[in-house]
Amino acid sequence: MEHKKLNKIEKNYMKNLDKLSIEQRKIHDIITSRAEVFTETRRLSGKKTEVIVIDDNNQLFYHLSNDKAEWQVFTPIHKFSEVISYEMNKVVENKQIVESKKKGGIGRAIVGGALFGAAGAVVGASTAKTNTTVTNVEIVKGVELQVKYGGDVAGMGVFKNPAPGTHEFLDACIALREKGTQNE
Repeated sequence: MEHKKLNKIEKNYMKNLDKLSIEQRKIHDIITSRAEVFTETRRLSGKKTEVIVIDDNNQLFYHLSNDKAEWQVFTPIHKFSEVISYEMNKVVENKQIVESKKKGGIGRAIVGGALFGAAGAVVGASTAKTNTTVTNVEIVKGVELQVKYGGDVAGMGVFKNPAPGTHEFLDACIALREKGTQNE
């Protein structure tokens, strides 16, 4: 991964490395060693979604809050095989759509106009039958994925608005993990 100038948050983090616990320092060292070999081969992203940056060659990935965000020294980099499971929660909003359609207004206007002139056409059109349909719709505002990681960088990650292809990618990671544990 290219070395970049550290931002203010990263500088503060690096300044306080000596205050990390032994376990936190171990995780920091693992992430740093992964960052040194990480080369982006592809990314999963979409409009207004979080991003997964992938290194297929080293089987590593990390996720960012959006396409403009950059990796930071404390961003966890995971091995594909560390994905244990994920749970998807839809963030939904329920809406009611009311649709009204008038039916037969033209025919009634013609008949009214033929019998009573222009005034009859207006009255005839206004007597058209109205059909009202009420539909309850569940609008998915986003999807939240809670990903459980094992291995060296264990923990939980949350994807608030995952990019298209995220589920398939995580499924492939889990399949790889299961295949690896069967071969041991």
